[in-house]
Amino acid sequence: MICLIGISLFSCTKLNEQVLDESSVTGLNDKQLGEGLLAPTYNVLPDIFLHTRYFTLQEISTDEAILPYRGGTDWGDNGIYLSMHRHETVSTDPNVQATWTAIVTGLSRSVTAIMALKTNKDANAPSSSPKQEACAPTTPS
Repeated sequence: MICLIGISLFSCTKLNEQVLDESSVTGLNDKQLGEGLLAPTYNVLPDIFLHTRYFTLQEISTDEAILPYRGGTDWGDNGIYLSMHRHETVSTDPNVQATWTAIVTGLSRSVTAIMALKTNKDANAPSSSPKQEACAPTTPS
């Protein structure tokens, strides 16, 4: 109790904090804004292809790759890779959940970047998607 009273009496009362936020874009040019939008999209790609994600779903569930069970308690991984190989996978499987989360995160970041790049004034940023340009009506000459 004495410690709490001592801490409250001698603690800081005025904290001058400079708030740094990732959303602060003051002073950035359009090229830097575009790169800042694309970086999170590409950042998630290595996570998708980890050996415990997409690789597991594609390879461990077949005979193309195996993670052998060594008979001890340290290699079994609670049987998740054995059940994957036996095609007994359920939606609560950690590999399925992690792969799904990584793919959906990548899609979400991609859509966010595409939508924001439409208003970017940089010459290298597309003003519309290729699909929209391909479907745009052409005027005969």
